[in-house]
Amino acid sequence: MELLTIFTPTYNREKKLYDTFLSLKKQSNTNFVWLIVDDGSTDNTEKEVKKWIKNCNFSIVYKKKNNGGKHTAYNYALQFLKTKYVYLSLDSDDVIYDENTIDKIIHELESLKKKVGLITLCSNSRNGHNDFVKKYDLTKLKGKSLAYAYTHNIFHAEARMILQTDYVKQFRYPEIENERFFTEAYVYYQMNEPVKWTNIITSYSEYLEDGLTANANSLFVKNPKSWYLYNELRMRKNKSILLKLKFAVYYISFGILSNQKVLKYSMIYNMLLILLYPLGICGALYLKKKG
Repeated sequence: MELLTIFTPTYNREKKLYDTFLSLKKQSNTNFVWLIVDDGSTDNTEKEVKKWIKNCNFSIVYKKKNNGGKHTAYNYALQFLKTKYVYLSLDSDDVIYDENTIDKIIHELESLKKKVGLITLCSNSRNGHNDFVKKYDLTKLKGKSLAYAYTHNIFHAEARMILQTDYVKQFRYPEIENERFFTEAYVYYQMNEPVKWTNIITSYSEYLEDGLTANANSLFVKNPKSWYLYNELRMRKNKSILLKLKFAVYYISFGILSNQKVLKYSMIYNMLLILLYPLGICGALYLKKKG
């Protein structure tokens, strides 16, 4: 039985997904399952994937659902994960870094001790030297959890997580009516078990002009409740006082945009939020204009 599932959410990425497929087909180690969750594509994705399944040297599982956003594809995928580990995630604008990458991943997984998975890097350059692969201090991260890294602001690279499936299944994204985006960091802020941090590059990513990260202001305005929930989490859990204040302003801004209750804490906490409220109003007006 395969050790690893590589999860790919996709939506109308027929041509880019083919590059992803080719990078997997070239792997020296095919002890993995490629789980594709099609988030309601209207192009020829389904037809093309079914062709690949017939002529492939590894297992492909293809599932299609109604369009709801990448986070709903993640939630949907949980029921189809059968292997011990899952790669989160090989996006449809990603390719595996080189032909020995899966072999390196499996070697690392087989040597894990008392950790729920490993953290690898994603590059936007085929030679691995670029802004996405920023220098970070592995000594500070050693033995730490994703939650620790995020709340202490000591990991700033573009990452790909390979985690135990049973652990991943404990975390889901809220699904909000009429919203199509939820940032992945929402669950990483809550993952408190230690992981193995590495500087291994496992994928190369070409960011697209119509991709999610290229349309940040629109994402903010179209998905205000998800950003409200995420910034509430960051406001509560981050260890930096300055960042707590910053995220509190964001929390207020998105609370205003999504008509959510903001003043729901203790008297002292609410007083602080009241002091920051004018900044939150300015933020909401700015985001509404830009988005």
